[in-house]
Amino acid sequence: VETEAKKDVDRSRFLVFMGMLFGPLTAVTFGSYFSRTIAKPLGARIERVVAVAEQISAGDLSMEIDVTGSDKNETGKLLLAFKKMTKSLNALIGQVQQSGIQITTSSTQIAASGKQLEATMTEQVAATNEVVATAKEIAATSAQLLAAMQDVAEVSEETATAASQSQSELARME
Repeated sequence: VETEAKKDVDRSRFLVFMGMLFGPLTAVTFGSYFSRTIAKPLGARIERVVAVAEQISAGDLSMEIDVTGSDKNETGKLLLAFKKMTKSLNALIGQVQQSGIQITTSSTQIAASGKQLEATMTEQVAATNEVVATAKEIAATSAQLLAAMQDVAEVSEETATAASQSQSELARME
């Protein structure tokens, strides 16, 4: 029984020794494998997402974000969200630019209307001044006409008086 126990102890020591020898080697091998197959690609995808985010934060909305069919994981979804956000921001910027153009056009039209209104007002002021000058001329002419009519009335009276006297004298002479 002792020999069997000794064999069992020796076998257990051998297995422990082999486990201590091959365990770390197996861990390093699997660690290296998982690092290459999982961590590095994931790190590369994260770097790609970070690069896209940095370009967007720098204001570069003109870039094309490629989202492949194999990008159905979280980083792919994040890239797709960035792509949609960039598209929406570009559309918003386009609308703002269009609104700016419309505001500029409207401002130009308002300025032109203002200048046209100013020209019309200047013409109306000139026409009003002409009407005032004409009214003054008419008033002056009316005053002259009144004076001439008064002169004609006086002369008519004098003529009528003279004619009446002449008629009286002719009647006396007869």
